[in-house]
Amino acid sequence: MRTALRDQIRYPVYRIQLATAATTLPISLPEVKSRLSVTDDARDAQLMAMIRSATENTERYLRRTLIDTTWTMFLDKFPGKRLPWWDGLRQIADTELTDLTEAIILPKPPIDSVVHV
Repeated sequence: MRTALRDQIRYPVYRIQLATAATTLPISLPEVKSRLSVTDDARDAQLMAMIRSATENTERYLRRTLIDTTWTMFLDKFPGKRLPWWDGLRQIADTELTDLTEAIILPKPPIDSVVHV
């Protein structure tokens, strides 16, 4: 029974890895200091940590990136419905065949470009 249920539900199997981190933040330290009416420089490190934390939490919540970053995505297989094997010898090294009718969903939008597949 578990095998039948697993065959019906297709979860995307992928892994993403950060290749190039963002070099800027969505809001600058002087902007934050002016909004909070902070004039001294004693809390700069604390404010920068808060900006980074807020950016990371917002990106995680929205499942989007706010700043240009480069990600590498690894797929275990192409998405699609599983096809049955034919009788006889296997002619390919793949462990599964798919019909290639489903799209590859790219995480962390908006996507500027795809470098290679």
